[in-house]
Amino acid sequence: MGNNKIKKINSAEKAPVKKVGTGISGKVIGLILIALAVVLSVVLICVESGMGNKLTIRNKSSIDISELKIWYEDDNGTITDVMEFTDIAPKEKIVESIKALGLSEIRGQAFMTVRVKFAGGGEAQLQSSQILNDFSGRLSLEVSDTSGEEVMLRLKAGEGLFNSSTSTQCDDAYYINPMNGYVE
Repeated sequence: MGNNKIKKINSAEKAPVKKVGTGISGKVIGLILIALAVVLSVVLICVESGMGNKLTIRNKSSIDISELKIWYEDDNGTITDVMEFTDIAPKEKIVESIKALGLSEIRGQAFMTVRVKFAGGGEAQLQSSQILNDFSGRLSLEVSDTSGEEVMLRLKAGEGLFNSSTSTQCDDAYYINPMNGYVE
C-alpha cells in the first residue's frame, strides 16, 4: 500500500456557488399558466357541448329487443314526441340525437317513460327520470344479461361533462323477465 493521504476540505474552503438563472421570469411563467388554463377550458367546453342531446341505446344482452319507445310526459299530461326503435339485435349500439323529444322545451317537471318489447314476448313499461326545465344532457339505456332469467335495463339521464344525474334523479336499474315482462 502506498502513502495515499486523503485531504479533507472544510466547508469554509469551498468555492462560492453561483446561481444560474433559467432566463424565464415569473411573469412569463404566470402568462403561460393562464394560457394553458384558457386552452383547457375551451377544450372542455367543446367536449361537453359535443356530448349533449344524445341518446345511447346498448343491447348488451343475448335477447332481441323487438320494440323500444321512449317519451316524456309532464305534470299536465303533455307528451313529447315518441322516439321509436325496432329490431335491436344483441350487442347492437344505437346513438341518436334527443332533439326530437323536445326536452329543451320542457318547463317544469317531466318524467321519462320507456316501453320495451322483447322477442320472447315480454313487454314492460317503466317510468323514470325526472327532468326539470330545459334538459340538454345525455340519456343512456342499456340492457344486459344477468345470472338469472332476467335482463337488467339500466336508465341514466345526466348533464355536464361527467354526466351527473343530480338534476335528473335518474340512474335506475330494472330487472325484467323478457318472457313475461315481469319487472322486479
